[in-house]
Amino acid sequence: MSEVTLIEKYQNAIAHEKTVLEQCDEIIKLAGERRFKKVILEGFCRDEVVRYSALAVDPGLTQSQRDDAQRMAHAGGLLRRWIRIAEMQRETAMNTIREHEEELRELLHDDVGIAPGEDA
Repeated sequence: MSEVTLIEKYQNAIAHEKTVLEQCDEIIKLAGERRFKKVILEGFCRDEVVRYSALAVDPGLTQSQRDDAQRMAHAGGLLRRWIRIAEMQRETAMNTIREHEEELRELLHDDVGIAPGEDA
């Protein structure tokens, strides 16, 4: 692979990871807001999930209603998991950006004949 293509590869990868980082930051910021915590994380993901879990085994409901309640109970857990995944993806993206930036610096220094850490 030519150096220009490799440089473009790293630049594109860095741009992609920065987009992932921005998306993850937005999710984490939203999840940290007081109102979101109260309404969604506490109100739905905790309180409503308990209610839906009870409905999912209620013999007074039809099988279809119990199945629907079971799916709703899972939704809260899936949302919490999605937020945790965003937190992990953020860390991965930050590490990948650092690695690619270092590789790009080394490649650019090699291209002009300067060893990394030397001044031009």
